[in-house]
Amino acid sequence: MVGITEKEYECHQKTPAKSLNNLIGTMNVENSEDELKRKIGIDANMNTEKYKKLVYEYYMKYEEFENKCRILHNNLQEVKDAWDKAKNLRDDALKEKESMTIKYAMSERKLLVEKKIKEEIEKKNMELIRENATLQHKLQTMIEEKKRVCFMYDNKIQEQKTIQTQNDRIKNDNCILQNELKLCQIALRKHVELNKKEQMNIEINKAKSNSVDDKPINFSKPNQNEEVKENLPWKTPIQEHTIAVVNHHSPDNEHMEMLGNNENELFQTKIKHEFNGKSTPMNSADQQEQQEVSLINERMLLYEEIKMLKSKNADFLEELNTCKVKEGDLLLFTQHLTDKTIQLQSEYQALHCEVKSLTTENNSLKKKNKEHDIKYATLLKYFNREKEDYSNKSKKNMEEVELLRKNLCELNLQNTRLKQKLLDLNEDMIIIKRKYYLSLKGLQREFLRYKNIGDIRYTNTSYSSSYTSFSSNITNRSNSNDSIRLIQFEPEINSQILIGRIVGLQRINEKKSEKIDFLEYRINTLILELQNKSNLLQKYILREQSGVLTTDEMTDVKASSAKFSGVMASIYNARVTDKHLTLKLSLEINRKLQEVLEDTLLKNITLSNNINTLGQEIEKLNTQLKTLKN
Repeated sequence: MVGITEKEYECHQKTPAKSLNNLIGTMNVENSEDELKRKIGIDANMNTEKYKKLVYEYYMKYEEFENKCRILHNNLQEVKDAWDKAKNLRDDALKEKESMTIKYAMSERKLLVEKKIKEEIEKKNMELIRENATLQHKLQTMIEEKKRVCFMYDNKIQEQKTIQTQNDRIKNDNCILQNELKLCQIALRKHVELNKKEQMNIEINKAKSNSVDDKPINFSKPNQNEEVKENLPWKTPIQEHTIAVVNHHSPDNEHMEMLGNNENELFQTKIKHEFNGKSTPMNSADQQEQQEVSLINERMLLYEEIKMLKSKNADFLEELNTCKVKEGDLLLFTQHLTDKTIQLQSEYQALHCEVKSLTTENNSLKKKNKEHDIKYATLLKYFNREKEDYSNKSKKNMEEVELLRKNLCELNLQNTRLKQKLLDLNEDMIIIKRKYYLSLKGLQREFLRYKNIGDIRYTNTSYSSSYTSFSSNITNRSNSNDSIRLIQFEPEINSQILIGRIVGLQRINEKKSEKIDFLEYRINTLILELQNKSNLLQKYILREQSGVLTTDEMTDVKASSAKFSGVMASIYNARVTDKHLTLKLSLEINRKLQEVLEDTLLKNITLSNNINTLGQEIEKLNTQLKTLKN
């Protein structure tokens, strides 16, 4: 408050207002001038100077009241300015509160999103670590399988070398036997030639003996033929043939014997003498025959040995052919093994490169995870600071708002009081105007009377000066009344401005709510897309075979099965522990393992593509969040 205090204003309001109200209540416009003078306190006999003094006193009181009204008007204007400032401060505080709540909500949302991203990255990291472990385990099994195949390959090579040495030894034996066979054939040819010569000599001797003793030989008994047979212990094939011919012709000899017994008896003596004479050359012939028989026996033995050698040679040739076939099979097997080893080496290199790429990706993901952890920690610190600042600011703002509310309440109370005072003053001013208007009318009448009685010039001059000042005061009062009326209209204008501001704030709130709805719809669509992608990945994983996605329990089962004998134990131990594990079976197992490796490679490629798509989606969401924050 400027100028006067409320107590002074109330005192001034009580004393003159009551007196004026009492005067106006007792006044009556239609009374006569005498009654008016009597009520004012002027008798008819009083001088004009006293009357002027009273008028001047009333005029001074009127000016005091007018000054007080101006002071009150100024105070009211100051109160309105303070009220507007408080209102602006309240609006600013509300805006700051809304902005801080929005920032808090956005930071909370960002924190939740980053938590989800961190959890997803951790899950992916764990999945990649598990896949890396499975791939390393499979790689180790493949390395063990490769070692086992190499061991088998070395064994086969050693077997091939032993077979090759045996083959060379057999070839050498065969060459030696062929040389011996050639020597035997040469010796056999020589023996055959000698045998032919001896046979020719024997035939010549036989022909001579037959020509000399044709008749007694033809008519000899079968007993003699048998004796000849018995006397020839070693028979050649030609002699056997001659004996067979003699045996064949034995019935004819008997018939001739029956016919010519007499003739035979006659010639027996001659034959005996001749036979005794020719016994010496026959003994020499027998010795030659014995030699021939011994040669024939040796030749037969040589034939048997040649047959044995030929059979052995045929067996050796068959063994050579089988060895050649085995050698071809071994060459094919070695070629397959070399191809398989090259393929396994290429697969191993590819797996090694993939493991390196996965390790690099894992390291990059770890780095990103660390960066996200650092960012998360910094954001948490920033969030805690902002929270503390926000709590402090909110406390301060609440305190300021409470103070402003108290001030507003006080100002509203003061405003209501001032309004009531203004209304009272306006009523008082109206009453005073009526009173002065009536007093002026009475004064004009009295001045007209006293013009004729008193000094006209003096009264005219004093009256004119007083009248001009009085008229100027009246104009000032009228202007003040107009200003009061204008002041009374200002609260209405301020209420319209407030309504307009409220409407504008409602529109801004609607726009923000529309933005929030759009963002919620967008977030829901993105969540649905992520759910669809996760469902696709789950279906793809569930569609695969059960042996592809191995766990720790499967490794335990493998370890337990490796302890016992069987195909699986030989596969897991990289050692042949079962007789049923053939080459075909091992090749089929390798083919299946290759298919499993191809499936794992495809899965790794799909996983890398999915990770890239998820990273792109995360970047899009981050950009959208940044744009929304801006």
